[in-house]
Amino acid sequence: MKKFIKSTVAVASAMTMAFTMASVPVMSTLADDAEPTVEPEKFVTWEMADDEVHYILAGSFGKVAWEPLAKDNEMTPVEGMDGVYSYTAELPENEGEGEEKVYQSEFKICKITNSVGSGWDASLCVGTNVYADNQSQIKVLNENAGTYTVYLDTNTGAVIVKSGDDVVDIQIKWVGFGDEAPFMAPEEIAKTTVADWPAGKVMVDEIPDVAAINKAFADKVNKFYNYVPWEMGDEVAYTVAGGFGSATWKPLSRANTMTATSWANVYSFTAELPAYSEETEWQNRFKVCRINDTVGSGWDGSLCVGTNVYSDNQSQIRILNEEAGTFTIYCDTKTGAVVVKDAAGKLIDLSISWVGYDNETQFMTPEEIAKTTVADWPEDKVKVDAIPDVAAINAALVQKLSVQNTLKLSCSTKTIYTGKAGNTVKVKATVTGSSKKVTWKSSKTSVATISGSGTTVTVKAKKAGTTVISAKANGITKKITIKVKNPSITVKKGSKKVSSISLKKGKSATLKVTTSPAKSGVKAAYATTSSKKVIKISTKSDKVTVKAIKKGTAKIKITSGGASKTVTVKVK
Repeated sequence: MKKFIKSTVAVASAMTMAFTMASVPVMSTLADDAEPTVEPEKFVTWEMADDEVHYILAGSFGKVAWEPLAKDNEMTPVEGMDGVYSYTAELPENEGEGEEKVYQSEFKICKITNSVGSGWDASLCVGTNVYADNQSQIKVLNENAGTYTVYLDTNTGAVIVKSGDDVVDIQIKWVGFGDEAPFMAPEEIAKTTVADWPAGKVMVDEIPDVAAINKAFADKVNKFYNYVPWEMGDEVAYTVAGGFGSATWKPLSRANTMTATSWANVYSFTAELPAYSEETEWQNRFKVCRINDTVGSGWDGSLCVGTNVYSDNQSQIRILNEEAGTFTIYCDTKTGAVVVKDAAGKLIDLSISWVGYDNETQFMTPEEIAKTTVADWPEDKVKVDAIPDVAAINAALVQKLSVQNTLKLSCSTKTIYTGKAGNTVKVKATVTGSSKKVTWKSSKTSVATISGSGTTVTVKAKKAGTTVISAKANGITKKITIKVKNPSITVKKGSKKVSSISLKKGKSATLKVTTSPAKSGVKAAYATTSSKKVIKISTKSDKVTVKAIKKGTAKIKITSGGASKTVTVKVK
């Protein structure tokens, strides 16, 4: 057994059952008087496929302590981020004193393939893409107990730890274990050289700038999870910043993004809420924020409910639900209406702090807001000339939501052809709902184009290939796959298929051209400039007449749409 395993067991023997997660089978962290637990399920490397790869977080806060092959410790791919993996676990408070507390906040990352042994021989050297025996160990310097997520970029070897939106400081034992190498801050590692590390273990020629590599990765992760307004261009998003969001009171968090619905200009967000109470009302409170390239922190794009004004310190909404459950917020971005429904579709009462914050304004029902005037509100914050009738505006949204929107297309796939026959298809959209307007788009106009407008359009073939025709109405998008093919061409002389013919000087022959689809159109042309000195050709409908002029060889190119056939003519 490796030296590191031995030292881990020695430390683990002094730990209590509080060290482990409840009801999780762990072998190396049991107290002396504890009942033995079942062996955790492990990856069996010699039974893995050649292209199978897993990344394991082996640490004291993993579900199975210090076991690099444990399936329960597998990091999962972050959807949408190529090569990025994550693992979330609970950590106790780490004051940085004493081996027991240190080990509860330490881990390694191991790459598991069919070529590794125990798993330790494939541990990451942080800041590189090297995995070898006895490489980096990471210590999380968390001041508080809580939920922490480890992120790994397999492309660069970057490793960061986050608590919510915040990146937590870490130290790294860059190469080797125990007394062979110290834990260091990422900034300190860059100041060392290969000669400073245990001989025989360093698998790189140059020490990486781990701090810079990790910072670049942290910026990448933050950008992925949060909107960066000045990089958004034409993009516009609507977020719910509230006490119950995935990222509490973070208007720029992508996790809080409202999604477009089938109703025009209406966006929604669904969340779990506790029952409303005076003591916990912050958990039932939110703002709707419009995020684009002109906002700063996000707060300066918050909605003034009942208007289409988004400005700093505008409306906060409280959901006055009597029971806990699942609730969906709907916002009409055109009118500024906001309503909330429970899982059964029942409308839930709201109170709104129409302008500003608690100590500047009071929460009121939509009906009460309409009874106020601009003079009743903080002078420097009201961005409207007249107080809207929020209750009526919200009621209009409720009515809008009661109309079910649907969109159906007349087909899901279709094959058309280049040429004169079978080169078009009509596509009809059947629309119900608040609007009959349909927007059409071809993903590849070089393959097929759309003509017409309204609920029925014509798709015309341009060249062989595949395109997707999209129809959008009332926020619903439906798609059709259009396959464009070239016609097939068959050339016959009499009843025999030919690709070459022979003629005596002065004689003629008629070639019969058949296409599929029929009537796709036939054209004949001299394939080479010299051919016109040897033969004379003419086309009538689907027949090509060839007359021999002088001895030699000529070629005829017969085309139909994007398809072609070449016929060789030998004149004797």
